[in-house]
Order: sequence, then structure tokens, then C-alpha cells
Amino acid sequence: MKSLKHNALMNVILNISNMVFPLITYPYIARALLVEANGRLSFAQSIISYFTLFATLGITTYGIKVCAQARDNKEDLSRKVQELIIINFFTTFISFVVLGISIIFVARFRQEWALLLIYSVNMLLNVVGLNWMYLGLEKYDYITIRSIVFKFISLILMFIFVHHPSDCYIYACITVFATAGSNIFNIIHARKYISFKPQGKYNIKQHLKPTFMMFSAFLASNIYMNLDNTMLGFIKGNYEVGIYYTAVRMQVVLGTFVTSVTAVLLPRMSYYFKKGQTDILKNTLKKSYRVLLMASIPVVAFCIIFARECILVIAGPNYLDAIIPTQIIMSCIIMMVVTNLIGVQILLPSGKEKSYMYAVIIGAVVDLVLNSFMIPLWGATGAAIATMAAQTAQAIFQIIIARDYVKIMFNGKKTLLIFAVTAIASVITVVVNMNVKIFFIYQLIVLAGVFFGVYALILWIIGYEDFVEVVEYFTRGHIRRYRKF
Repeated sequence: MKSLKHNALMNVILNISNMVFPLITYPYIARALLVEANGRLSFAQSIISYFTLFATLGITTYGIKVCAQARDNKEDLSRKVQELIIINFFTTFISFVVLGISIIFVARFRQEWALLLIYSVNMLLNVVGLNWMYLGLEKYDYITIRSIVFKFISLILMFIFVHHPSDCYIYACITVFATAGSNIFNIIHARKYISFKPQGKYNIKQHLKPTFMMFSAFLASNIYMNLDNTMLGFIKGNYEVGIYYTAVRMQVVLGTFVTSVTAVLLPRMSYYFKKGQTDILKNTLKKSYRVLLMASIPVVAFCIIFARECILVIAGPNYLDAIIPTQIIMSCIIMMVVTNLIGVQILLPSGKEKSYMYAVIIGAVVDLVLNSFMIPLWGATGAAIATMAAQTAQAIFQIIIARDYVKIMFNGKKTLLIFAVTAIASVITVVVNMNVKIFFIYQLIVLAGVFFGVYALILWIIGYEDFVEVVEYFTRGHIRRYRKF
């Protein structure tokens, strides 16, 4: 097995590409397609996400755990992968049938039938993609290189073919190609790790309960991740969806980047739980908490304080109504870190899928109830408030359920120190912002450089252990020798 540092590095690179790709494309797309077309795209994606959720039936996460536990036995691994593929094909077929019926009978869906069909291609490509198998086997090098290549090709295609709001269909096709096109190659490459010859003695039944547990959890999670767009589309129209999508896009991109560490830990933590390696497990929990805390707090603070500057650069002046929703929803990254730490590193690897499901259902119920009266009143801002409340409710429930593990990984002194350093960097950057006025793109670059430069410099001066360790990893120990000198 590759080291966790290597896997984390590869996943960070992958998520940097996932972050850079939207940061490059979205400013262009926001201006080329404008608010209405972006609202249509976001609405169609939110609808397809529900059908995709049923098609995958929780296999995207459950499959990682199963493959991680069976990776030492190729025959057992091949059998389990084939069992999950059989389930996946059946649920995908049902999803396509229900989608076709929905387009026929739901007027709002008929308006966007073309976009819905384009995005539905993802469902089929996810079946043959087997991404969960590669993640379970910790093949992060392959996943990262493959993903970056397809994103780069998609980037070129986007700049060539997307120029006007009417090009939204082309953009949808390119988006599908960027996110799932590489899955076609996965099924071919998979022969290196598994056999596709019928293994016999299939036990489909053993997977049904845990996959349905994960499906229930992801359904609830999907509700409060996509219900906002769906309800905004029905109640307020495409403009509010476009405004809200801008805020959510920033939160998802940065949140995914911050939580890159937890993504690589699910297969490894599952392995530790199965082998009973308690000491290693506890140390990994402590380390990941400190690293995620160090990464998330400054990102959230910067984006809340300088939300206007971020919106101007990323989307343009037509999207300034997204400032308040952005400031509200960026705080969700903190709750996202908590739920990823507890859910991905503790509940799922330890076999507590039911507790994870209940936590997400609580968040979904809170989101649904609050959206029902906040969206009609405040539109995108109301949806952002509901999302923040839902994330908080889910995090509180998970903390209660996993309180024994939370006590192990929580460190009060480290937490206060990170908040203090972030506050110092914030004050200095605000002063700079008040006294330096240049073109808004350069303004944001200067502010980001000052903020994160001051933050990193303080951590380096005080010798913050996890920061120094990360720097040393990338500099191969040169910084340590310099510090000693």
C-alpha cells in the first residue's frame, strides 16, 4: 500500500485540479451563458442527481469499503465487484425508465428534456467506471492522472465551442465528458486488478442491506445538497437558481479541496478497523483533525470577509446578489469538515452505516422544513440559511453518536491557536484592503497573498507541528535543516 501521505498528496492534486477547472471555466461560463442559462443547467443537474443517486444505490461509498477489505484476495475481490456491478446495472435501468416517464408527465421537466437526457449519460458511465473499486484499492495515481487529462481536454473544448447562452447544451455535453468520460477507460484498465470471468457462488443479498443504508443516507444528503436548487427553480425561477449556484459552487469547490484528506482515509480506516489496529487508528484521527482544522478555518474566514471580491472575480458584477448567500454558505465548510471526519473516518469504517444514515436524514428534514418557508421569503439567501442549519444539525448528531472518538481527536489548544492566527491574518488583510485599491482581479490576488502569506508565516515562526510537517514533506526536509541552522 502507498503511504497515506502519498495518497493524500495525490488526492490533493486531484482536488486542486477539481478546484482549478471550475475556477478557470466558471468565470468564463458565468459571463458567456449569463444567469438564466446557468440556472437552467443547475436545475437540470439537481434533478438528475436524484436519479443518479438511486442508480448508484450507495455503492459509490459502500464499494470502497468492500474493496478495501477484500484487496488481498483477487478472487474474492472479483466476486464482490461483479456482485456490485449486477446491482448497479439493475438500479440504473430502473432510473432511466423512471426518468423517461417523468419527462413525459412533468411539465417543468419537459421544458428541460434535452439537458436532462444529456446529464443522464453520467448514470450509465458511472456503472462501467468502477471508481469505487479504484478508491478502495487506493489507486490514486491512476485516478488523478486520468482525471486531469480529461479535464484539460474538456477545458479546450469549452473555450472553442461555448460562447453564448444558446451553447448551454454543448457545455452540458462537455461537462459530462469532463466528469465521467474517463470512466470508459476504467473498465478496460480494471482487468489488471480483477477478473471479469463469472466467479459463481454470488451472494447479492449480503450487499442489499448496507447499500440501502448508504442509499438512504445519500438520498437524505442529496436532498439538502440539491433540494435548494430544485425548490428555487420551482418557486423563484432560474435567476435565483443561478445566484444560489454561484455561492454553492464556491463552497463545494473549496470544501472538496479542504476535505481531500478524508477522502483517502475511508479505505485505510476500514482496513485498520478490520485488523483491529487501534493505536494507528487513533493517531490517524488526531492527525487528520489537526490538518483539516489548519486548512479549513482560514479558507472560510477569507471567503466570508472578501466575498464581494471573490464574486466579482469568479462570476462578475451580474452576480453580486450572491454575496450574502456566499457568506452564509461558506460557513458550512466547517460543518462539512466535522461530518467528513466523523462520518468518513469513524462511522462508515466501523460499520455504523445506520447511525450515519440517521444523521444525514436529520439534516435533510431540517433543510426541507426551513426551505419551505425561507425560500419564498428570501430566495437564495433563505436556501443558504437552511443549508447551514441542516449541516449544523447533522454535525451535532454525529458528534453525540461518536463522542468517544471525538474526545480522542479534539484538541482545544490547537483549535484556539488556529483561530487566533486566522484572526491576526484577517485583521492585517482588512487593513491592506482599505489602503490598496487596484483592479479587482489583482486586488483579490494581493489580498489572498497577504492573508495566506501572513497565516503561513506565523505558523512557521511558532513551529506549528502539522504545518512544518506538511512543508517538510514537499521540500524533502530542507526546511527542517534551515530551521535548525
